[in-house]
Amino acid sequence: MSFRILIAFQGALLLSAPAPVTGPGFDHVAPALFELEPNGRYVSTDLKRWEVFTRRGVKLSQSVSVDFLEVSSALSLEGQGQTPSKLSMYFGNDRSNRGVERASFESVIYRGIYPGIDLIYRRREGRLKGDFIIKPGADPGLIRFRFSGAKVLVRDDELTVQAPTETMRETIPEVYDVASAGKVNARYRQYPDGSIGFSVLGHDPKRELVIDPDLSFSSFLGGSSLDQVSAMAYSPLEQVLLITGWTATGDLFGASAATFHGGIDGYYGRLTISTNGAAVLQSLTLFGGSGTDRPLAISVNITGTVAIGGSTTSSDFPRLAAVQPSFRGGMDGFIVTFPPYSSAMTSSTYLGGSGTDQINAVAIDLSSTVFFAGTTSSKDLPVTAGALQHTFAGGSTDGFVGSLTAAHVMNYLTYLGGSGADSISALAALNGEVYLTGSTDSLDYPVRNAFQSFSGGGQDAFVTKLTASAGILYSTFLGGNGGYSGSPEMGNAITVNSTGEVFITGITSSPNFPILNSAQAQTTFNFGITDAFLAKFTPAGGLAFSTYWGGTAWDQGNAIVLLPSGYIAVGGMTSSINFPTSYQIGSGPGIASYDGSVNRGQYDGWVSVFSPLGAPYWSTYLGGAGSDSVAAVATNATGEIFVGGGTDSSDFPIAVPLQSSLSSSGHHGFIAKIRLPKPQYGHLRSSYGQFILTKNADFILSVPVTKYVT
Repeated sequence: MSFRILIAFQGALLLSAPAPVTGPGFDHVAPALFELEPNGRYVSTDLKRWEVFTRRGVKLSQSVSVDFLEVSSALSLEGQGQTPSKLSMYFGNDRSNRGVERASFESVIYRGIYPGIDLIYRRREGRLKGDFIIKPGADPGLIRFRFSGAKVLVRDDELTVQAPTETMRETIPEVYDVASAGKVNARYRQYPDGSIGFSVLGHDPKRELVIDPDLSFSSFLGGSSLDQVSAMAYSPLEQVLLITGWTATGDLFGASAATFHGGIDGYYGRLTISTNGAAVLQSLTLFGGSGTDRPLAISVNITGTVAIGGSTTSSDFPRLAAVQPSFRGGMDGFIVTFPPYSSAMTSSTYLGGSGTDQINAVAIDLSSTVFFAGTTSSKDLPVTAGALQHTFAGGSTDGFVGSLTAAHVMNYLTYLGGSGADSISALAALNGEVYLTGSTDSLDYPVRNAFQSFSGGGQDAFVTKLTASAGILYSTFLGGNGGYSGSPEMGNAITVNSTGEVFITGITSSPNFPILNSAQAQTTFNFGITDAFLAKFTPAGGLAFSTYWGGTAWDQGNAIVLLPSGYIAVGGMTSSINFPTSYQIGSGPGIASYDGSVNRGQYDGWVSVFSPLGAPYWSTYLGGAGSDSVAAVATNATGEIFVGGGTDSSDFPIAVPLQSSLSSSGHHGFIAKIRLPKPQYGHLRSSYGQFILTKNADFILSVPVTKYVT
């Protein structure tokens, strides 16, 4: 982080686009802005740290503040350059704590901090900078400030600020006249009381003056606890990236300790991301109660309506138009919805019984019906009449699945499981029909039209398709003879195309996992602890292809998305040093010496793309020297891939960052955009109007095709 004193800032914050690179690259989000709180103070929305701006001064971290001395009584604190970004908060069930939307600005101005002198703060290149503007006739000797929580030393024209956990050093300020751009001699001046000012020589008082020092922190305190990006989606209506997750810190996204409620709270963010990866935070909604609230899934329909599902232990979780207004157990599921172009919550409800319940997956259709699924230990879920399975089937947990209309009416709610432990991890919806995957060790898990019976291992993945009225169309086990404690076998993510073909990724510990037309041979698994898998099912529930995907250690698939081309993007985590990579991310603008073919830490994230027939297209590691995991993937109409997850790597590769480094040694969320290579190879069958893709992941077929595309 840096604190800088500059002059004559005008206009909006500008970002230069990086130069084109060959092969895939990736981008983070760009610097954020400043939010106006209801009490009149401003806060930084930078994810890495927090700063609070008041009339008295600027709190730079939890230990260091800059206090302005002997300021003018005419001082006013103002925002300049209002933006469309908003920050909203939902805490508890008190309506007075709902829907607070903060205005945001490109800069914060201390207007008239001294007679004839203004101070402007803004962000540029990820750094906080302040501009002292000394107008003609004003005296720069009036400027005085003090660092609280730190020792200050001025020596040899260098300012050193030493705090318990951070050191700031500032060389002699650069000073010039605005009109002539001529340099003016200036030095720091330390007063007997320890405060700091400037001595300026050779300045024409009839001209506007610029004082330009550059102050750099060696460590950061913002984002001082744990947080995670757990799910994401892309809104085609607004063309914004939607993210959700949880945070255990009161200083994330500009939040303060006063607005942070509970050990863990949820958030919902909306970001506009440019072609070069720069992002603007359009809005942020914090929500939760006094307990632990974890959003785990997000979905958006083509009208821009958003649904988020997760789990909560808060008896005061905010409710609005709730189908279940009361908290019933130690942990309940929840569903919240938001309208397009807004961070104002439109509905919020508990969903659960007297045991432990969580919603792991949601999907929202054109009519804003929300399909949801998850895991429960409750034997008293409020199942609907005509449910597929009215009662808890046994074991430690059952899956459950339901459908909730836009009018807050439960279409159906049913258990789904057998006499063992069952869990639904993921859900996809198409034309009212629901596709599910997860894990089960129940020999009597409900199956129909199955291609595989129970494998005989400890745990299997499963794939189940339900009708619009929750009847089973097909349901099958998917697994081998593994799946024991510490070496799971489960489906973690699922997606479906317009024809009803289903794609699933997850994790397997079985050397005899069913494979077909595989990208990796069956013997490949035998060298690993677990492998990720990717499988495709036909509309009738038959296996179209299935493959291992991994190296010689631990590999798992966590997320999946269908690209517009029909290719499939998958993300996960790996500890394998020989995870399969090709066309991987490499060095590029803002990415210094990064090699996506090398595992750099204990665990790395990974992203791979496969053709519709299961052939690998490209694959890369994504991470630093710590532990990293991809938890979510999304795409837009042009086939760009957005990924999010968690990292504790201080050297996580970044470009055009909103947050240029981790705020602490803990676990933090990340967000990135991956650019795929352009079409390279193809075969035109002009008589059929078809372009056969052989090495391409972002070509969108148009009919008829009239020319060869390279």
